Amino acid sequence: MPRRKRDTADRILDAARRDFAEFGLAGARMARIASRAGVNKQLLFYYFDSKDGLYRAVIESARGEVTAGLESPRAPVHSAERLRAEIVRLFDSLAVKPELVRLLLQEARQPDGTTHRILQEIRAIVSEGQGLGFFRDDMDPDLAARQALVLTLGYLGLESALGPNAEAARPAWRDATADLLIRAMSW
Repeated sequence: MPRRKRDTADRILDAARRDFAEFGLAGARMARIASRAGVNKQLLFYYFDSKDGLYRAVIESARGEVTAGLESPRAPVHSAERLRAEIVRLFDSLAVKPELVRLLLQEARQPDGTTHRILQEIRAIVSEGQGLGFFRDDMDPDLAARQALVLTLGYLGLESALGPNAEAARPAWRDATADLLIRAMSW
């Protein structure tokens, strides 16, 4: 795609991402997205065919940002360290992009969505740790993965309701989440 077209598509995706995060798929409006992007509405359909097509493109873009660290090569470290690193990576990457949190919460109902990939990664770390004898065998890896995701998305998604110091408390919450899960699973 030529640079100018790519820049236009990127502006549209950025505007759509903000609109979908704020209003959801049903509440987002193509006219408002076009206005935010500084283009005419027909251009949205030219690039993305439909509102659903634009939403899928926004979700794919967000998925790429959230799962970028999942494909990185793994250093040979203890499973508890890997779990802590994954929770920190996930939390920190989402904390600076609140619209991603809102999109993930909306997309969580999709069985093959981004949250599913995150759950798989955390589940794999827990299962591997169990296989190596680092984590208790009676812990359910699926439950542990869901708890990690809920504690992360829940805090970031509800942060505005948690009071004026919630943003400053992010590192403490993130670290306490990792500690809680690791201690619960360790022998």
